[in-house]
Amino acid sequence: MRVLAVSPHLDDAAFSAGATLAALADAGHEVTVVTCFTRSVPDPTGFALACQLDKGLPADVDYMALRRAENTAALAVLGAAPVDLDLPEAPHRGYGSAADLFAGVHPGAVVEVTGIERSDVRVVGLDTPGPASAEGVISSAGSTNFAHPAWRGFDVRGALEGGTLWFGQVRGTPATEEGVAAGIDEFREPFVGLWPQNRTSGVQKALIVTFPDLAVEQACALLGGVARRVKLAFVEDGLLPGPAYPGNPTPSAHSNFPSMAGPVPLVAIRLLFDTDLNFLNRPYDPPELRARMVSSFLRHVGPELSPPRREAAETALSGLTV
Repeated sequence: MRVLAVSPHLDDAAFSAGATLAALADAGHEVTVVTCFTRSVPDPTGFALACQLDKGLPADVDYMALRRAENTAALAVLGAAPVDLDLPEAPHRGYGSAADLFAGVHPGAVVEVTGIERSDVRVVGLDTPGPASAEGVISSAGSTNFAHPAWRGFDVRGALEGGTLWFGQVRGTPATEEGVAAGIDEFREPFVGLWPQNRTSGVQKALIVTFPDLAVEQACALLGGVARRVKLAFVEDGLLPGPAYPGNPTPSAHSNFPSMAGPVPLVAIRLLFDTDLNFLNRPYDPPELRARMVSSFLRHVGPELSPPRREAAETALSGLTV
């Protein structure tokens, strides 16, 4: 069998799926890793230069050539063949800072380079949150996307087997905002009682609610407004509801990409996380509503917040209550 892994950046595949790739190679399969953003750019400046200076590399070093060589050596250990595409990394595409990476799409984005219409992008996969074993278990060391300790060692299959992912349906729902809102709200108190109930393990708990009796077009028309109707009650209980449906334009917390534009209309319910402030302080919500939600955020998640995140939340609350 021929196995093709597509890695956005140099070392992504080796770190995130190295054990799986090695297992496939050991089993006799032909493994190739295509890495997208690998181009060397002479005389880097600004953010691009800072990305190598902060790693102790002087300005005259070809940082990307060094990384390509490291990636090739790592893949050789895994038994995989490298293919490097000549596309520039984000610091070489005009992004001026780490914050700018999440502020919007610049010219030269993947959809532009590939000629794909953004409306045709159905799913965006996030980097695996840290090195994973061949069985899919994320390492407790080196986790990249989740700071919360309870996520370390988490994997989706383990959550399904362990019973921390729950599923529900709202049947016979009237095709009105009031009917759908009432259906969603019925899951609020039961969710708190679902296992696991302690907050430390509860961050791995989620409830997915679907609406099989609503036509997709009806669900799409209703879910956005419904989520706003019930959001405050959920947040005051330390929960966050998130509607996903085809065409949902709501941007993610840290970029303009509509990450909740999923193919199946549903509402996902989970506990509040320490990274959720942006979801609770959207400019299109009234200031008094945002103030109540941020206050509830501090009440439920405050003890877990790092000093910068606590300061950001307290500053936001202060600005909303002036």
